Amino acid sequence: MPHLKLFSLFFTCLFLVTPLLVSSAFAAATIDQQGATALQERFSKEIASRKDIKVAGSTADFSGNVSVTPKSNYYEVTLPSMKLTNPQGEVLNVGKVVMNMMPTDNQNEWKSSVAVPTLLTYAGKNPGKLSLGSQKASGVWDMDMFGFKTFTASYGNITYRDNTTNEGTAVSDLKVDYDLNKSESGFSGPVNITASDMNFIDGKDQKSPLAKSLKVQSQIAADKNAVRGFTQSSQAEISGLSSAVNLISTKLKDPATQNKGQLQKTLGILSVLQMSGKPVTGNDDTRSYNVKTDAQGRTLLNGVDISLLMNAASIK
Repeated sequence: MPHLKLFSLFFTCLFLVTPLLVSSAFAAATIDQQGATALQERFSKEIASRKDIKVAGSTADFSGNVSVTPKSNYYEVTLPSMKLTNPQGEVLNVGKVVMNMMPTDNQNEWKSSVAVPTLLTYAGKNPGKLSLGSQKASGVWDMDMFGFKTFTASYGNITYRDNTTNEGTAVSDLKVDYDLNKSESGFSGPVNITASDMNFIDGKDQKSPLAKSLKVQSQIAADKNAVRGFTQSSQAEISGLSSAVNLISTKLKDPATQNKGQLQKTLGILSVLQMSGKPVTGNDDTRSYNVKTDAQGRTLLNGVDISLLMNAASIK
């Protein structure tokens, strides 16, 4: 289902910028070739030591070399091409992630921006493409954590398209921010995510609304023993479900509507979300949810295991 696939793939990508579980140091220095070489060696060593690194439950593989170029007041760091393989054997080809890293007075902290390729490809039961219309992401990279300890990002016009049917999902705007604290196990702290104007797109570019907005406030904690490498507890709100259900129901009654099968599946999922959510006082079209990811890798929605529903992202 392309609407689930978009969220599954994109939120996996978001975990690329969360800290990896390491502990070592790198001294900040003047911007020069010597510093670039030291930074390149550090990144290469860390990546080489992670043959089985997990990113949101997927295994990350790298091919190629780390490239570091000294600029006027920062280093341009290009990571090797990356792909993520989930437990079902499906592969998200991320490509090369680029970071601009500026040293600070703290030798372990670097002001950094990060960009992923604007087009990512997915190989699985239903191959497709994930595209980003715009992106702006930055934060403080901590060398002890080997990841961003603080992070703020804004992504626009995110679209996932199935290669065969050309069906997909679009999100107009998505924002992420977090502020994490170091610990022996890795990191923990609050993560906030908001998204707006989410639509299903049929093979002829006709849109059907999924939701007006999504708001998630989470507490995340690294856990080396957890299936996904972390556990989390979230409070989420989704607005616009009733409107989306009514509009899709109307479309299904229209003889001219095409691809009714996919719309029917979408309607089913939206109806489940609508019924399982708790009404928000003062807003009839907003539902709230308690979402948890436990150490066994299960996703619990208001206490109910919805892992099978999430896995449906891989099934057309």
